Amino acid sequence: MSATTPPNADQVQELLALRATEGLSADDAATCDRLLADDPALAEDAERYELAAAAAHLALAGDAIGAGALPAPLRVRLLADAKAHLQPSGTTPPMKLAGSPAAGTPPATPATTRSPLLSLSAIGWYMAAAAAVALMFIIANRAPDTAPINPAQAYNKLAKAPGTVAAEWEFNDADGDIRFSNAQGEVIFNPGDQTGYMKLTGLPVNDPTQEQYQLWIVDASRAGETTDRIDGGVFDINADGEVIIPIHAAINAEQPVVFAITVEKPGGVVVSKGPLQVVAAVNTSG
Repeated sequence: MSATTPPNADQVQELLALRATEGLSADDAATCDRLLADDPALAEDAERYELAAAAAHLALAGDAIGAGALPAPLRVRLLADAKAHLQPSGTTPPMKLAGSPAAGTPPATPATTRSPLLSLSAIGWYMAAAAAVALMFIIANRAPDTAPINPAQAYNKLAKAPGTVAAEWEFNDADGDIRFSNAQGEVIFNPGDQTGYMKLTGLPVNDPTQEQYQLWIVDASRAGETTDRIDGGVFDINADGEVIIPIHAAINAEQPVVFAITVEKPGGVVVSKGPLQVVAAVNTSG
């Protein structure tokens, strides 16, 4: 902003908004200080901007959108709301933009005096408006609810849920391949919400272009049907150590009693012909 050209009414409001939110350059700060000194009524507007900025920052507090200056879209909306609502309807701001009275001219007496009650009302309204605008900004930019959760936390939460069944993984030494003999871990599944996880160690890393692991769930409630096995989804092991893998049952498993893992072609199969490499039997005696 030119230091020699008096700012117009919109530019003054812009200065006050910037002063309350992002801060001013040295030149603009000097201009703003001069305007406030020349027209004490502007101090009331400046206070409202500061209150609005404080309300917006409180509304934004705790949300992971960063600290510091208000986001540009939010500042623009706050400024637009301020221009529309800072002044009572049908009046013009008692604002003095530049210049000083001629020598010997008595100070002008304002035609109207702002009511303290009106000022408090406007401040309260604007604080609420600022917080509402800030809240709208947060909602519009909030991360989706489907963001991935920590697998370990999800596993621990489900393990404590009522109705969750658990079973320990064991190598199927009857006809399993010896390369899976170190597999161990636990599987948990909750028939109520059809959610489950496998915790596994010792399964060899696979090449998904050549083969994939596939989970099968033996469901006692399907006894007598064509098959009591339910496809629990395919998965890969891409690193050594413990992994936690979610279960994706193709249909509801109402009464899971055995979980088993086979090695299949990429994408899995509808009916497995391969041996069960690793199994986990649910203790149904209790």
